Amino acid sequence: MAAVAVVSLGLLAGAPAFAQIPGVPTTPENDHQLPVRINSPKQRQKDKLALRDYNFQQLKKHAKRLSEMAASLEKQIDESNANVLSLKIVKKAAQIEKLARKIKTEAKSN
Repeated sequence: MAAVAVVSLGLLAGAPAFAQIPGVPTTPENDHQLPVRINSPKQRQKDKLALRDYNFQQLKKHAKRLSEMAASLEKQIDESNANVLSLKIVKKAAQIEKLARKIKTEAKSN
């Protein structure tokens, strides 16, 4: 309750209010440059579509990386001995699994 009162008093006193704008990383250098925007319904829809497009591009990028890693793993397995599994192969498989889980999570959130 006290925090709300402090923020309210700050806004009433004319202190600038700042919020993060989607797509712009907040850093100490640019934090002061992010004014609060009151978005119209059209702007919110536009922002939503832009975010969806960005997420889709990230999903494509991660899928391409997954494909490259799988091809690399296949090459490492082909070059290895049938009696010994390299630690590199095990680590690469774990990385692939982690990336696949990330892609799955991102795909569900869209």
